[in-house]
Amino acid sequence: MSETSNIVGPLARDGSTIYELMHHGWNHGVEVFRNRWWITVQVDSTISNETSLTIARDIQNALESHADMLAALEEVQKSMKRENLGSCGFVSDEYLCKMIDAAIKKAKGETK
Repeated sequence: MSETSNIVGPLARDGSTIYELMHHGWNHGVEVFRNRWWITVQVDSTISNETSLTIARDIQNALESHADMLAALEEVQKSMKRENLGSCGFVSDEYLCKMIDAAIKKAKGETK
């Protein structure tokens, strides 16, 4: 299995830069943070600043919901296997099982 990002969250956004803070120490009794990582969306000069902000917001939303969506898919997968829905012969159920399996593998970085 591939390594996952282990985003601790919450994420913050300043303009078109998305970042996650981490504890860095204390300064006169006040907790100090620094960036654990950051992504800055840069666009061509023909693209509006508003568009770059929208892209940054969409990336932030995707990163923040990634763990929740993965957990939900894994629960659906477990439930389907428990109820034997993935092997009952119905094409739609088999197709759904394959879609869920592929999405989980992709979310975990197990596919190209």
